[in-house]
Amino acid sequence: MGTHCWLSTIQLPDEPETIFWIAPNQLPSYWKSGTLAETQTTLADWLVAPFCLAVAVPSVIMNESFNLLLHPEHPAFAQVRVIIQRSVRLDNRLRP
Repeated sequence: MGTHCWLSTIQLPDEPETIFWIAPNQLPSYWKSGTLAETQTTLADWLVAPFCLAVAVPSVIMNESFNLLLHPEHPAFAQVRVIIQRSVRLDNRLRP
């Protein structure tokens, strides 16, 4: 058994400034190994004043992948559409 999660395919508005991409070299040196307290402030300004709908943050688990964080208070959030959503279970070996 594993942890229950959702895998979703979403459609975002087709506007140039919808997603802000963060490259690994733009993040603090501790971003992969830091504690919650250290990394929690990385996007603090965006949380208070969202300048874009989504931020693409490099995945800590898969170097080739990004995690997309959506800001529900951004005006364009109402345009986000869920295309497909399915339940998935993560293998317990992926848990810390």
